[in-house]
Amino acid sequence: MPTKKQLLIVAAISLAGTILSPAEESSLVPAGTTVEFDEMSFSTEDGKQAVRGNVVVSIGDLDLRTYELIYDAGSQKAEIPYPAALTYNNMRFVTTNAEYFAETQNVVANDARGGALPMFLQGGKIKATGDNVHIDDSRIFFGEPHWSTVSIDAATTDYYTKEDYFHLEDVTFRIGGIPVMYLPALTAPRFDRPPIRGRFRAGRESPAGEYFQTTTFVTLWDKFEPGMLLDFYTSSGLLVGPAFAYNVDDKDFLGGFSLRGEIQTGYINDTANRSDDMYGNSTTGPRKFVNWFHKQETAGAEISASIHYWSDGNVMRNFREEIYDENQNPDNYVEFVLPDERFYFSAIARMNVNDFQNTQQRLPEVRIDFMPTEIAETNIFQRGFVSYAYLREENSNYYVGQTNDGDDLISSRADLYYGLDCPIKFGDVATLTPVAGVRLTYYGETVPAHNDDYLRALGQVGFDLHFLATGTFEYENETWGIDGLKHVFRPVFKYRYFPGSRSQSSRIPQIDREIYYPTVPTILDLADNRAIDQIYDEQVFRFGVENFIRTRDSKYGSKDLLSLSIYQDIRSTSRPVNNKTWSDNFILLEFSPTDFLRINAAHRADVYDGFKSKAFSLGVTLTDGDLWSVSLNFKHVSDPDLKYYGSSPISRQYTLSAEYKLNSCYTVYAAIEYDDKEDLFTKQKYGIRQRLGDTWLIDYYFRYRQHAGDDDSYSFNVSATLVLF
Repeated sequence: MPTKKQLLIVAAISLAGTILSPAEESSLVPAGTTVEFDEMSFSTEDGKQAVRGNVVVSIGDLDLRTYELIYDAGSQKAEIPYPAALTYNNMRFVTTNAEYFAETQNVVANDARGGALPMFLQGGKIKATGDNVHIDDSRIFFGEPHWSTVSIDAATTDYYTKEDYFHLEDVTFRIGGIPVMYLPALTAPRFDRPPIRGRFRAGRESPAGEYFQTTTFVTLWDKFEPGMLLDFYTSSGLLVGPAFAYNVDDKDFLGGFSLRGEIQTGYINDTANRSDDMYGNSTTGPRKFVNWFHKQETAGAEISASIHYWSDGNVMRNFREEIYDENQNPDNYVEFVLPDERFYFSAIARMNVNDFQNTQQRLPEVRIDFMPTEIAETNIFQRGFVSYAYLREENSNYYVGQTNDGDDLISSRADLYYGLDCPIKFGDVATLTPVAGVRLTYYGETVPAHNDDYLRALGQVGFDLHFLATGTFEYENETWGIDGLKHVFRPVFKYRYFPGSRSQSSRIPQIDREIYYPTVPTILDLADNRAIDQIYDEQVFRFGVENFIRTRDSKYGSKDLLSLSIYQDIRSTSRPVNNKTWSDNFILLEFSPTDFLRINAAHRADVYDGFKSKAFSLGVTLTDGDLWSVSLNFKHVSDPDLKYYGSSPISRQYTLSAEYKLNSCYTVYAAIEYDDKEDLFTKQKYGIRQRLGDTWLIDYYFRYRQHAGDDDSYSFNVSATLVLF
């Protein structure tokens, strides 16, 4: 940013008039100045003194190089008649010639240009007097000067060093040399980054037609970035909406204050011929969306918010695909967290703002989690929490996975847990931790058939037993980056018993229900179970084996080369689904023997059917630095119990992605998704990514979708993203 340091060209030129005067004769000579040159001359006729040949002036970190310096003691004027180069830290400026007038402290330089990333300056003439630098016919490049970069042209640019701000007249913003906006005047406190950031896309999509899509933010101010979404689609029409980003940080206010977030909105009267979304919502006519992310820290407390209002389930998919890919089932909440050494206080409001979703609303939930503390040096640790929540789950007319028979559910619930743990160590070989606790839950409302309140008391007893054995091997392999091996073998045994949990369960509004995780064992501890409205009578004995193979990390500590864990439950349970004595078997694997290979796998098997696979996921990634990478992912679920959770019991999907860097400018890539159940390549994407200068990443890609609603189409897209931030 051309602040006082970046415009040191004017300061260096001013030094040209002083460095030639003997120190004892002039008070203008800066201390620590050194001058190197090949020859020196003095004219008695006009009183001019000159140095020539490889002239180098050094003042601290400042370095000025030119061929000749001429100083007129009578007029106190210094002249640099030849091109000069100025270097200060990482900044470099050049000028064709310059003059300095010591009496008025006035500097005039012609055709000056230079700077440092991310800003480069070019000016026809620079005049510097006192606290002001005036530049005629200036152009500011953001990124290295290149036809494709973002730039600002101004008839005049004034930089006020004391106030540290810029004022420009007759301003034209350019992108790739093309003028995009004109302002008669602009005042800005900074130019340390491009004046805009954004993403621009163009292409053709069915049924929207040809389109041009923009997301732009103005970045001239430190704390706030106003912006806009502006799209045009030949079949759908015009989409427009304001946007805003903010980043405020004040370490002195309220003991530390930071605020950051971004909001994007859009509205379009969609005139394309579209089919309804999967929830039955119309996707023609007025369509709109609001996406807001917020993070705040104040006096040690944290506030987070995520709000997403969508007029229908497909609006983001149609008009902001990059957001939809990251967040297909939006969650809407505001959360407050206050940490302390003894407890965590939290409050969360979770809302249902979209009628195509079925959301367990918390309006709100307030909770205090107490940190584990030792009781009077007895080696017995107490922990617990207390919470209150008002819950509501409204029937969605469009939700295909309805699980509450279409009835609205309401519940006001107070929940308390108190537990004791007592870890007992047997040297370095084993640790036994007896566990006991009680959980009291009060329901202010029960289901309509009972229409009263209900207090439920649950207890748990059990233990956690961990064994530990290690072995070390002095094995080295430079190719695989192995510097010694350590095997950690850890058998795990856990037991929990909580009786009576299903007594009177028919009276409880089952809002916080159990969620099916295909390749993850169920939560065992009563205190950690979030499916509080659907807890079952159970005795569970879990045994498992955890293995880790580690090596020394060349940078710090150690790293895992292999992690393999196997878990199996034996239980007595009242679960209505999968209530067999032996649970499914779970195997979790992570294998990363080197930086260029990573394998993740998880497997769920039915022990009653010859360990037949019910769920399996596999991810394999191969990389060669930043030259190329290949990633294969496979997900398979074949579990009849999924019908109970409202999902399809069979699903197999394959994803293959790869990219290869052709050179410093171009990279080719591809991504393919295959659905075995549909027997279709549901999504194919092939593209070329170009780095244009040091400012843009441009993607040219072809995409084909099948069985994607009204998005079944071939399409070609061009996407440009500013990366100089």
